[in-house]
Amino acid sequence: MDALVPNPFFGIIKTGDALLTASNTRASQLLKPYPQYAGITRFRDSVGDAWYNGLTLRLEERTTQGLSYQVAYTLSKEQDTVPERFGSRGSAVIDPNDLSRSKSVAEDDRTHVVTTYFIWELPVGPGHRWANGGWMAHAIGGWRLGGIGTFASGRPLVLGVTASNGVSTGLGAYANVIGDPKVPASEQTLDHWFNTAAFAQPAPFTFGTGTRTYPVVRGPKINRLDLLISRLQKAGASSVELRMEAQNVLNTPQFGEPVGNLTDANFGRIITGTGERRLQLGVRLGF
Repeated sequence: MDALVPNPFFGIIKTGDALLTASNTRASQLLKPYPQYAGITRFRDSVGDAWYNGLTLRLEERTTQGLSYQVAYTLSKEQDTVPERFGSRGSAVIDPNDLSRSKSVAEDDRTHVVTTYFIWELPVGPGHRWANGGWMAHAIGGWRLGGIGTFASGRPLVLGVTASNGVSTGLGAYANVIGDPKVPASEQTLDHWFNTAAFAQPAPFTFGTGTRTYPVVRGPKINRLDLLISRLQKAGASSVELRMEAQNVLNTPQFGEPVGNLTDANFGRIITGTGERRLQLGVRLGF
């Protein structure tokens, strides 16, 4: 495929890529559907298919004794044949002429997702159960507590390999799967997230035996709870609001995805993360 052969476009195409202007070119170049072009630049091409199946359950209560809340749970599975054009995590299409070869669970698939929010007007102050009269009511009343929580399972593993299918073929490759990539939960650590020995570099001019994603191995879960406590004090036409916000109040770390490049020294390790707790105070004056 990479052998040099006489170039039928030599002398005809005089500018551009050497694959087309030199006296010899690669055999793979002449096997392309349009061999007179070295490549095509794509922009937001509308190709590929996607399938989504999901079940959503929701429990909601509005303004009962000062409390409003909603809890939603989604069980779902998303599949597609191409990665997201501008948000891909690195999975590849191995054969642009047959996208079915690349059908897999989507890169951003999360099997279980729970989202919740609540707003609670604390039962103190005017019109409430406790401390509802006198100066005390106006001094400590008007407080609200709110929160937003997101809890979700991890995303499927994505691997990157170096394909050896010829420079000009446009064909990619997946890793060869030679074992079980999943490790027992008791053995899973940030330095050993999955069984790296289960994958191997594919042989030249083969597609490999793997897939675009590996849902049997999931990245870190999402566990996040944000809280807000605020108080609104009115004085005639003016008002003052005091706000105290705690993002990720439980200080739960949100680790990144495991390194999926077979040739990377950190292959199989998680080396990034974020999600530190952040506190913020604010005062708002309205008039």
